[in-house]
Amino acid sequence: MLSNAQELFQIYKQARSNMRMGPKVNYVRHEFVRPVNQETQQVEFTTWQLRKLRQALDDALRNAQEETEVSVYRPKVKLIVAIVADEFGISVDDILSHRRTVNVAIPRHIAVYLARRLTLRSTSEIGRLIGKRDHTTILHSINRASEILDSDGFLRERVERLEELLKREPADAET
Repeated sequence: MLSNAQELFQIYKQARSNMRMGPKVNYVRHEFVRPVNQETQQVEFTTWQLRKLRQALDDALRNAQEETEVSVYRPKVKLIVAIVADEFGISVDDILSHRRTVNVAIPRHIAVYLARRLTLRSTSEIGRLIGKRDHTTILHSINRASEILDSDGFLRERVERLEELLKREPADAET
């Protein structure tokens, strides 16, 4: 028997692959899916329904992660922003601002990059938490940070050190 997350993932995958051929999906089994065409006995998805299905999948995966016995510490985005700001000698307000100067933009890219790597947050959620930015801005920031880290070994070492620091639980960080 499949778990709820696995079923949602299979439905989502089936729906996405069939969207290329048309809006009808040959998958009727799951209770989440309701709009069945009575003539063809096929499920018809709209873009909105696919988006809701994706959100349900994300929630199910997040819940499955939280329910595992071996829990992994995940830092909060606020903590990531605060530690990156401290490391680069700027304020949290600078990272959350819309300033584009290099001394602010690079730490912001690094904070976004670390938030995506170390949390289960989506790009939309990270954008909302870091200066109310659009998810595409967050994707650009992640890509830009990757480019910078590939070309700058010293910065890459600093970010790796920050990442290790953030992976430790707060009780471990004090020792």
